[in-house]
Amino acid sequence: MKLLIFLILIASLCYTSAANAQNKYWSLGPALSLDQYKVNLPSGTDGAVIKNPVALSYGIDLSYLCKQLLFDVKVLTSNREYRYSQTYPITSSPDISTYATIKGQYLIIPVTVSYRLISGNRFTMFAGVGAIDEWVPNGFKSYKANKDGMILSNPGLKADAEKTFRVGGNAQAVFRYNLSTKILLSLEPSYHLFSRIGVPAGYTNQHAFSGLLSMGYKL
Repeated sequence: MKLLIFLILIASLCYTSAANAQNKYWSLGPALSLDQYKVNLPSGTDGAVIKNPVALSYGIDLSYLCKQLLFDVKVLTSNREYRYSQTYPITSSPDISTYATIKGQYLIIPVTVSYRLISGNRFTMFAGVGAIDEWVPNGFKSYKANKDGMILSNPGLKADAEKTFRVGGNAQAVFRYNLSTKILLSLEPSYHLFSRIGVPAGYTNQHAFSGLLSMGYKL
């Protein structure tokens, strides 16, 4: 009888340890994100167009799961490019058009806290909020060309901006799938709300969206 009780206690301890291991762990791995951002032109800018392609961010994702809460910080970098064009109408000759390419190497650090909503054997869903900052440490670089591709200013010319740093809020959903006992896959769609700041040729839109994919190793 005593042996049976002892075996039951050992089994209970093993089960509790396994459950705690599933509910508390660190994970670390690479991350890749597609970011939709937008730059608007100042009001009253005639004959000008600015294009905002989707940017690719990449970096490291570090998270800690503590029971129902998921704490997460990412360090990402992205080379964003704004393409600006303006046409100057001239009555006696064809219109003159100039094109500018403005680039900035961004450093992006989102920090979030999420709550577990759904939990299964392999699949888990979280929803959370946090803060995100974007910084352009080396400023913006630009060059101008005409419609024939002739360079009008030196490539790499530094472009002035009001600020190269902004902070915003972040709301996200996290979908996690355990590929194995040590490897997990995360998909994180998120919405960002920033204050508006001036950048070369315009100013940033307050709204941005991203979809991030990461693979984590449980430490």
